Amino acid sequence: MNRLLLLSCCMIGYLFQCVAQDKLFPSEVMLQRLLDEAPDTGDKFMLVRANIRYAPFMGMEWGGTDSITMYTSLIRYYLDKKQYETVRQYAAALAVAAQRDGRLEVLARSYACWFKADSAMGRYQDAIRHYQLYKSSHDSLFNIMKRQQLNQLEIQFKTEQKDQALKLKQQNIELLTREAQLQDAKLQRAWFIRNVIFGGAGMLLLLLLLGFNRYQLKLRSNRQMKEQQDEIYKQNLSLQDLISTQDKLLEEKEWLLKEIHHRVKNNLQIVMSLLNTQAAFLDDKDALNAIKESRCRMHAISLIHQKLYQSENMALIDMHTYIHDLLIYLKDGFTGINRINFDLQIAPIKLDVSQSVPVGLILNEAITNAIKYAFTSNGTILVSLQQTGDQQLTLIVADNGKGLPVEGGTPHKKSMGMMLIKTLTEQLEGTLNIQSHNGVIITVNFKYQEKQAFTGPVEFEEEITNYA
Repeated sequence: MNRLLLLSCCMIGYLFQCVAQDKLFPSEVMLQRLLDEAPDTGDKFMLVRANIRYAPFMGMEWGGTDSITMYTSLIRYYLDKKQYETVRQYAAALAVAAQRDGRLEVLARSYACWFKADSAMGRYQDAIRHYQLYKSSHDSLFNIMKRQQLNQLEIQFKTEQKDQALKLKQQNIELLTREAQLQDAKLQRAWFIRNVIFGGAGMLLLLLLLGFNRYQLKLRSNRQMKEQQDEIYKQNLSLQDLISTQDKLLEEKEWLLKEIHHRVKNNLQIVMSLLNTQAAFLDDKDALNAIKESRCRMHAISLIHQKLYQSENMALIDMHTYIHDLLIYLKDGFTGINRINFDLQIAPIKLDVSQSVPVGLILNEAITNAIKYAFTSNGTILVSLQQTGDQQLTLIVADNGKGLPVEGGTPHKKSMGMMLIKTLTEQLEGTLNIQSHNGVIITVNFKYQEKQAFTGPVEFEEEITNYA
């Protein structure tokens, strides 16, 4: 407060001194107007300080000589200080000064500052009203500037028209003085036009010739394309005939394969019937067992051929249904089989006929041996076929019976059935492992083969005959 009083006394004293000397500099006049016209904010010292601080940015000398510049500086100062109520007062004063001086751009700026202060203070209705006033002033200013630009363009256009009129008059004077030269120029122009016409006619004729040539080429190309399409159509017809013929041949081949499998199965059934008839006239127990085992082996092969001609797929055997049907047949062929339980663990695997026949014979031998020799009372036979790796299959036939007979301290593995299992495993290009501990475990590991084309019947009967 003391500082304000001291500054005010100094300024008043300085003003009296200037009046006594009959002169006031523009800066003193500005200071006086600042103190007289500014709203009463209670902060005269800060007002003077703001004017001193922002005067250089407005391109004026210290203090300035224009109240609009002064209010603008004060508004900027108090906006920086975030004293928005003071900003509103100076914005109102700036609007009055702008309306008084007819400064539309300043009026728009005052409304914009007013809008900022109202928005910061949360006076949104006033902010909207002042923003609308700002837009209205800004649009009016834009229209005025636009009219001024149009007026300038109109003046410029009229000036150019006058200049052109003067030039035309001067050209007419020159044309009159050079009439003879113009006549020559007209003749030359006519000659030029004639040449242009002849040249244009020649170009038109050339274009017509080129167009006719292109038309002929297009016709020739269309004829060639039509001939090619006809040739392709004929080839397509021939190809369709070939495909149709091939389909018929494939159908005939499938029918023949089914017929072959059916006849093989019937022939095996006839052989089995002959063996049954022969067995009726035999009294030797070993001979009867040999005939019975041979009949089981033939049925294992016959069942495969039956599955093939009954299935849509002429090359693959569903091992789950095949093993299930084989067990049903073996159960029907032995007495006392009801005391034995079967545990089937068969994955959904389909094998080619070249692998399904050896697998079926191995199962027949292993299960038959287990039924005949493994149990003295109740027991369980495990049959498992699983995929154990990439393209690797594992066949397991295990029982919990008494195990293999022992000769010389080691299990006896040289029976007819075991030798046949070993031979069939070699045919599968697999590995055989036989364990006799709390029963017998027969494990066959072999590689899954992709589907192969039918090349003829698999000759397992001959190998079996060699062991018979």
